[in-house]
Order: sequence, then C-alpha cells, then structure tokens
Amino acid sequence: MSYAYERLMYVVVAEPSSLPNQDVEEFEDAFTKIKQERDLWEERFQALNQKQEELQLDMPQPSGAWKKIVDQLVLEKAQMKTSFEFVIQRIRTKYATIARSSDIIARDP
Repeated sequence: MSYAYERLMYVVVAEPSSLPNQDVEEFEDAFTKIKQERDLWEERFQALNQKQEELQLDMPQPSGAWKKIVDQLVLEKAQMKTSFEFVIQRIRTKYATIARSSDIIARDP
C-alpha cells in the first residue's frame, strides 16, 4: 500500500510585531484627540441634560382636576360602549327574527 507523498513545510520566521516610533507617536496623538473629542461631547451632553432638567422643573405639573376629568371620560366611554353593545344586540335579534320569518314566507309557495 502506497502512501501519499508529503511535501515538506518550511518554517516561516515571523518578524517582531513592534511598531516604529513614528507610528506609535501618531497613534498616541490620534488617541489623545479622540479622548478630547469624547470629553467635549460628554460636556455637551451634561449641559444639555442639565438644561432639560431645568426646563422640566419649570413646567407646571398636571393637576388632580385633569386626572378626574380623564377618569370620568374613560368611565363614560366604557358605559357608552356597553350600552351601545346592548342596543346593537337587540337590533340584531329583532332583524334576525324578521329575516327568518321572511325566509319562511318565501319558501312556502
């Protein structure tokens, strides 16, 4: 039984992964610029957030009277819905009996 010929694998010597000094300095400069920009955005966010909180404090809070009005409207809506459902059901049963009787009359001849 013959075996497949195995080719020799050559060892590749990896070069050290150190960056030249110029690249390191460029990366450090870019990193400090990014950090400064991030800090600037955080300051803007804090200022806008504080302004929003101040504006919300200046807004008048909803009174209890509005809550009572809304609760009353919700209650009236629920009552009207049940009332209309009852009326609609009554009309349907009325017309259903009329429709059945007309079907009986139409079939008789």
